[in-house]
Amino acid sequence: MTLPATIGSIILWTVLVSLFGLIVGLFLLGVDRKLAAHMQARIGPPIRQPFTDIRKLLVKENIVP
Repeated sequence: MTLPATIGSIILWTVLVSLFGLIVGLFLLGVDRKLAAHMQARIGPPIRQPFTDIRKLLVKENIVP
């Protein structure tokens, strides 16, 4: 492999591992919230709720005074 291909491969793997960690982390947060609600005899939010929260945060319009 040449140097640019190696650097590109390292950058690609870094991005993929970071995205995987983000997705797994949000999924585990959803499971944690669901489990906490179950222990308190509540229904709780759906497991996908953290993903919905992130989407809402990214779509939200910034208001500058």
